Amino acid sequence: AENRLHLFVPGIDTRYRAREASAPALARCAADMVTARAGNYLMFFPSYAYLSAVRPLVEQLLEGRAEILVQTPSMSDAEKERFLRRVSATGRRGSHLGLAVLGGLFGEGIDLPGEQLIGVLIAGPGLPVVDEEQGLIQEYFEKRRGEGFLFAYLVPGLIRVIQSAGRVFRTPEDKGVVLLVDNRF
Repeated sequence: AENRLHLFVPGIDTRYRAREASAPALARCAADMVTARAGNYLMFFPSYAYLSAVRPLVEQLLEGRAEILVQTPSMSDAEKERFLRRVSATGRRGSHLGLAVLGGLFGEGIDLPGEQLIGVLIAGPGLPVVDEEQGLIQEYFEKRRGEGFLFAYLVPGLIRVIQSAGRVFRTPEDKGVVLLVDNRF
């Protein structure tokens, strides 16, 4: 517990309808995190569209102070490896910030212990997209338990958040920060 700093940043609404308005404040949070201590960071978004909207703002705020790496849809294995190698580089001065999507390639199944990753910013709870499949799941659990939204949206979204936050803490000795940005946290 003494190695882990979990911060909740209130006042920034990352819901779909508020994303354009919240993009500058979200970019400022990322810049503040990365400039507070040199190191390697990941920033997770609920969608590629939101990532694309915030990216130029982050690049402007961190110009010359951090290398920005960006997850793209359908990355090849070589592109994924290059992203991971660059975002987790140690022994060099400066910071690296990887922009990625929740539930994607970099939110689970990767280990970046020690100084390879010292912080993660998670923009929103990562709720699944409202579609027919999620609607059927919601309907099923609403009829069975009266908790359709919980099982169709909230639980899967929070699993994505927990997995992404877990990239920072891979061993008991790892030290780092997790910023949870959104009023819903």
